[in-house]
Amino acid sequence: MKEKGIEEYLSAAECIKKKFKDTEFLILGAFEEKIYENRLLNNTYVKYLGVSNDVREYIKYVDCVVNPSYHEGMSNVLLESAAMGKPLIASNIFGCKEIVDENQNGFLFEVGNVKDLVNKLELFISLDNAKIELMGKVSRNIVVKRFDRNTVINAYIEKITSVLK
Repeated sequence: MKEKGIEEYLSAAECIKKKFKDTEFLILGAFEEKIYENRLLNNTYVKYLGVSNDVREYIKYVDCVVNPSYHEGMSNVLLESAAMGKPLIASNIFGCKEIVDENQNGFLFEVGNVKDLVNKLELFISLDNAKIELMGKVSRNIVVKRFDRNTVINAYIEKITSVLK
């Protein structure tokens, strides 16, 4: 859907594919707006994978996960991807920037800015395998340290306890 940044993703994919022929862009998920069904099913720059109840089967095969959303609560796809050790490229918005540490586990770009997204994709493509692997490890560490259920619950308990004192 438009608010998930599909327009920017499609434009960036076209731009990158023209310059880097061997790159592959994928989309997984249901059509929330019918207008995009035909555009995705007949797109030569992006491959539509359909819908899945287990995104892990797809995430494990990609080099990087991109979330060009306009707004998020907390991005599940970024959390899931980081937990699987993937580098991330996402809009610089709340719900994404809490998961992406710039140049550490991925890159943030200005929401709605195709040129900035393309720049971040090109930056990722230019990385060597060692840096990509390190970014994936950092992603995993971020999820474990910041979003582990026990860590979150303990932090909440500490905050409540300090308020009650």
